[in-house]
Amino acid sequence: MRGMVRSIVNGEWSVVRERWQVLREKKKDPFDCFEWLDALHLYCRLKPYYFFLVAKKQAGVDKNTNVNVSSFQRLVEYYAHSYKIGVHPSWQSGDDESLLKEEIEWLEVMSDKKISAAVSILSV
Repeated sequence: MRGMVRSIVNGEWSVVRERWQVLREKKKDPFDCFEWLDALHLYCRLKPYYFFLVAKKQAGVDKNTNVNVSSFQRLVEYYAHSYKIGVHPSWQSGDDESLLKEEIEWLEVMSDKKISAAVSILSV
C-alpha cells in the first residue's frame, strides 16, 4: 500500500493503474518469476532450495507477503511439494528464538514437511 500511496503522490498514474490491476488479479504481477524459475530448473535439471520469509508482521526490514494471504499459502504448498524448502528467518526473530520457532512451525504446517534448512547471514 505504501508503494501505491507513493505512486499517487508522485502522480505516476500508469503505475497506480498497473498496481491496482495486479492487486485485483486482472494483470500478472511483473515481479512474479516463479513460472520462469520452474522452467529454468526443469531445463537445467536443477534441484534448488526455496527459502520463505514468513514473518508474522512487517516491521523494520521484514517486507514479506502476509502469511495469511491464501495465494502465498498456495505458493508455499506448491514449492514444498516440488522442491526442498527452508525458512528465511525474519529480522525480528534474530533476537527472539521463540519467534523463530513459530516461523519454522508455521512453515512446517503449511508445507507438511519437517523444516531443517535455514538461511544464515554471516558477518565478514
